[in-house]
Amino acid sequence: MTPAAREQFLKLGLEPAASTAREFQALVAAAVANFGEAVRAAGIAPE
Repeated sequence: MTPAAREQFLKLGLEPAASTAREFQALVAAAVANFGEAVRAAGIAPE
């Protein structure tokens, strides 16, 4: 990652970090689970 790209991420409040494909898969799976719970709790249904 270039220093300029890293700076842009930091300005957005994001902390760039290296990870393996498995770590990224686990991160995405956890995010999907969390959002799924929030959607169900809010009673949101697909249109």
